[in-house]
Parts: sequence; structure tokens; C-alpha cells
Amino acid sequence: MRATCVALLLASAQGAVIGIDLGSRFLKVGIIQPGTGIELVLNEATKRKSSSVAGFTAEEERIYGDESYNLLGKLPEKQFLFSKMLLGKQLDSPEVKLLKELGYPYEFLEDEESKGALYKYGSNATYKPEEAVAFVLSYAKQIAEAHAGSVIKDCVITVPPSWRHEARPPARPPARPPAPRGVQRRRRRHRARARAPTPRGGHRRISSRPLACAH
Repeated sequence: MRATCVALLLASAQGAVIGIDLGSRFLKVGIIQPGTGIELVLNEATKRKSSSVAGFTAEEERIYGDESYNLLGKLPEKQFLFSKMLLGKQLDSPEVKLLKELGYPYEFLEDEESKGALYKYGSNATYKPEEAVAFVLSYAKQIAEAHAGSVIKDCVITVPPSWRHEARPPARPPARPPAPRGVQRRRRRHRARARAPTPRGGHRRISSRPLACAH
């Protein structure tokens, strides 16, 4: 079964494929390469699990993963935490209210076009949750390519079974940063383990629509 799933994934790709298990708090990354099977990717701290956070330093330098998470105490308003949880959510959603109740210093505005929640950043800038998620995906791409030693253009991203329809189209980020360009499959976590291992432990049911597209 494992070999069959790997073959199906590689059939639509010309080389290695990144597997991203994207959680609201953590992410795990793996690579499927022709002839080598599935490999777990370690981050720069040699850990299998990285924080699903991205943000900026005081000098406005973009940072990712645990480096961003470690600045939550010092620069919390500059770190985008739980961005995946906000995909497709409006200002009056329970998720937005929860972040405010937990004391995160985020200010949210309404997107005039989509009516979704926007992070207010600084005095005159905003970020969509999709863009914050794209930052995290670009980090996953960076550590995967560093592991593989080559450019990787395709990936598989897992999403939780609890995702409703409004969260799925926004999960295709506009890719302000570089992120995995061609997502081959979007798969549900609760069906994966019966198929074949991924970084989390299973491939997911295939959806015909891509999850994310980026340059």
C-alpha cells in the first residue's frame, strides 16, 4: 500500500514531493523522492516538529518557525500565531473572539472584498490569514529543499477533517513569499493512517482542487 501511494504521488510530479502536516500550532515536513521513499525533514534545530508561526523582527526582517515563536514574549504583535485557524473566518467568528480572550495583542479589520478577518500590522498595513499561512509554507519549503539539496515544486498538505468549506478556498495563499508552487493533493487527516505513511503517519483522501499555489 505504501509503495502504491508513493507511486501515485510521483506519477503527477517530475521529482521530489514535499509532504506538510500543517497544524495550528506545529508543522511537520517530509519528502518523497524517487528511489528513496519517504524521509522526515529536520529543521535547523534538528527537530522534526516546528512551530507554525511566522512574523517579523524589530528590524522588520521576516522570521519563521521556532525563531518567530521565541519572539512572542518580546514582540507578540509582530508574530502571526494560529493563522491557519483564521482561514475563512469573519470578525465575529469564535476563533477571532478566542484570540482576543486569550490576550493576544492582535487587532483585526474586515476585508472589504471577502468580509474575512485581517491582521492589522503596524499603523497602515494588513495581512490576510492566507498570507500568514503562506509565510509558514515558505518556511516548510525552505527546510525541505535544504534537506533535499534541490528545488522542489510540488507538495502534499494535510488538513483537519473539521475544516468547513469556507476555510478551504482561502487555504490557497496568494503567495506573497515563495511557497510550495504546485500542491498535488489536499488530504484529510482522519482517513490517512489506513493508506500510507506521511510525516504525521498517513496519506489523506485526495481532493481534486489544489490547496496552495505559489511562486
